[in-house]
Amino acid sequence: MKFAKKLESTASELPIEWRPYLLKYKPLKKCINRIVAEMETRGLTAQVGPDAKESGDAQRVEYLFSGDTGDLHPWLKIAIQGDNDSDGCHNKGSVVSNLSPNEGVANAQDSEMPEMSTSDGEPSDSSERSSGDYIYVELNSEVEFFNILTTDMSNAMTLNSSSGMHIHCYALLTFICHALTNKFDLQASPKNNDMYIWREIFRLYIEKNIFRGSIEKSKDKMQAFADEIQTTKMLKKMQAKRSKKALQTFLELNASLMIFHQFYNVNQTAVTKILKKHDKRSGLSASSEFPIFMQKDQFFSNGMLEMIYKIINTKLITIIPQLDDYNCPVCYAIAWRPIRLSCEHVFCVRCLIKAQRKGLSRCPVCRAEKAVTNADATNLDIPLQNFMQLYFKREIKEKRKENEREQAIADCQAITGQKFTGDEACVIM
Repeated sequence: MKFAKKLESTASELPIEWRPYLLKYKPLKKCINRIVAEMETRGLTAQVGPDAKESGDAQRVEYLFSGDTGDLHPWLKIAIQGDNDSDGCHNKGSVVSNLSPNEGVANAQDSEMPEMSTSDGEPSDSSERSSGDYIYVELNSEVEFFNILTTDMSNAMTLNSSSGMHIHCYALLTFICHALTNKFDLQASPKNNDMYIWREIFRLYIEKNIFRGSIEKSKDKMQAFADEIQTTKMLKKMQAKRSKKALQTFLELNASLMIFHQFYNVNQTAVTKILKKHDKRSGLSASSEFPIFMQKDQFFSNGMLEMIYKIINTKLITIIPQLDDYNCPVCYAIAWRPIRLSCEHVFCVRCLIKAQRKGLSRCPVCRAEKAVTNADATNLDIPLQNFMQLYFKREIKEKRKENEREQAIADCQAITGQKFTGDEACVIM
């Protein structure tokens, strides 16, 4: 499927009020045709066009930008040779033509670019200017192309307030944080019977990495997440009506984020595609130079969706603590009776006792000297222990049973002198 058709297909999936803010791909394609025609008219195709590059006759050209969004000026900085050079060399007079009055450049990016004025001090109306061994050429159709492009990019980043959603990046982040805090803090309470269900939901959500990757993969992961919630009947298992409503709100929030992800992704792809098409037809290098010139623009900030994703995950972790963050790095079970070593790494008391009995002295994680040897009862992290008792009662109960089982086996071995695994059949029976 051609990208223009794909863009139309994507537009049909977006809210009606969002569609005018998609990149105007077809008008930009028509503008590229005018760029190629203007280059041919002004004799530039033979020097910098794609055919010249393939034949090795291309002139040395630098592609420059000046101005700001909505008033952008692309320039070609072309190396020129004198009249005495070989016939294949470029002659300055072959590309000289005039712009409409008062057209030129302001705030030129290149320090070598000459001032836009004549010898009489009046503004120059020429779209070509020479400076030493270079000539600077501005194409009217190029100016039109990039002003359309930058205007569309600017519009895409800030939708009209009538869209019904705070689509601007920072407003969206505020919306997400507000929704997560207000809707889910009550569900995260240790006194809530549904807390373990919510922990599993958030664990699955974080594990899926939903908003990373292409839009197609994101949709698949979002669908897999919703299917797993339905398969495990988490909604039915919830006891509180408030919990069920909060889960529906969470799924709706992610559906809204998916629409935004799709809108943002398709616009970025459209910019990349149209710049590549521009370069292929004209032989210029806009696809590499334009993003560099606009690198501070929010549209080219690839970290925006990453920032949204990171804040969601960070917020979810703070709402309901995940077991993985409180596991002992040795036994991979909850670090019950948490012993914090001098190096700040935390282990369960059972694993620490085993390490001391084996004569191990270094921290198993960072290899800090005598971190294990010097640990004693004063290293027990009381606040962390209280926190675990509050949020991980089931896991602590299982850990206690496992510790009692290990201790019983150790006592039995000490009494009988035989090695036990705990799986042996009863000797009496």
